[in-house]
Amino acid sequence: MLYTEKMLYSYLYKVQEVATILIFHSPLQVSRSDIESLQFAQNLEFLQAEWFLRGALGHGLDGFRVYRFLIGCAAPIGVLKPIWTSSRKVLQPFGYQGVGHLRALQDAVGLIPRPRLI
Repeated sequence: MLYTEKMLYSYLYKVQEVATILIFHSPLQVSRSDIESLQFAQNLEFLQAEWFLRGALGHGLDGFRVYRFLIGCAAPIGVLKPIWTSSRKVLQPFGYQGVGHLRALQDAVGLIPRPRLI
């Protein structure tokens, strides 16, 4: 199945909505029909967090020992250190936002294994 840009934005909007609800309200009941969409969005969140954290800090999610959602996941291969130090201020908040979304998704629907990112 091909995903259009509109569908991807729809999934990302659901992820942000769930993350917001989890932060400010508890507990959240997620319907079964939304679980598949949210699990697809997890792949995008993994990509987003890895991309921005590697750009800002030189390491991705596996550089943080406290995130239990990485246990048993494939380690990515690629960037080893940031190219521009001035980009850190811009990229780092987006990376941390992705981590927050992954934590919220983990609490709401559980996580699928992180895909290998190159």
